[in-house]
Amino acid sequence: MAAADGAAAGSPGVWVVAETNADGSLAKSSGELATLARSLSEAGAGQAAGVLVAADAGAAAQELATYLPRVVAISDAGLAGHAWGQPAAARIAAALADEPPGTILAGAGPDGRDVAGTLLAILDGAVLVNATAVAWADGAASVEMGVFGGKLITTSTFAHAGWKIVTVRPNAVTASAAASAGVVETRAGGGEPGVPLVKVIDRLAESGAAVSIDDARVIVAGGRGIGGPEGFALVQDLADRLGGAVGATRAAVDAGWIPYAQQIGSAARSSRSCRSAPESRSGRRPARWRMDANPVSSGMLTSHHNP
Repeated sequence: MAAADGAAAGSPGVWVVAETNADGSLAKSSGELATLARSLSEAGAGQAAGVLVAADAGAAAQELATYLPRVVAISDAGLAGHAWGQPAAARIAAALADEPPGTILAGAGPDGRDVAGTLLAILDGAVLVNATAVAWADGAASVEMGVFGGKLITTSTFAHAGWKIVTVRPNAVTASAAASAGVVETRAGGGEPGVPLVKVIDRLAESGAAVSIDDARVIVAGGRGIGGPEGFALVQDLADRLGGAVGATRAAVDAGWIPYAQQIGSAARSSRSCRSAPESRSGRRPARWRMDANPVSSGMLTSHHNP
């Protein structure tokens, strides 16, 4: 199999740890990571490849191959009914054992964090978390991260010579398929994974927004000032018009006006959305809006009020 443009086979590369949805399809964030991996490969980071571990990895692996030239698909029926992160990381570490140490991209959600932490221990690597952007410059990954609720942006590189793990926030890039589909290498996940298996005894579906605030590129958020749950009808209308999701401050969530899944901010989660519209504490309707030139994290759109 030919290596990706600008990447030699067997050279350190960029690996994407892909995740699946509950129905077995490829997670949206994995398409974004694969697109990011291709851009790093084109900049000189080595071959872009993906690894996907699931009880039945077949369909999702084929979908991942529409983004990457090489995909390693590991089906392990023993994962069914168990927490995914740690046993998946053990399978991934075994698959990477014969590969030269490169860069690993994982999602910044709960499963991605579990995988990154376990890989960090097994591979004796180094990790940077919650990246909002990753570039390749001067022969190394340059990782951008927001701190203090996105008020300060840092750029870091790795001094570690081994595996370098980066967890990347949703919407860091827009997913786009490659010009041609890649090759899927099917492997069996035989034997015990070597890490404790955590059995899932129940699954609870949490009510929330029609559009997840984790995936949304536009978030319209309301707070205490909207006066009650009926005030979120206005917020929802604006979000619908902007093609976005409804978010809420902690005060609104604690008051029971909106589900916890829609809370934004440092107390719950921050978002790499392009726009966010917080309501005023006074409850008055904003008269005009000012957009920041380079929005990051959760404070993107500032409201102004008529006197």
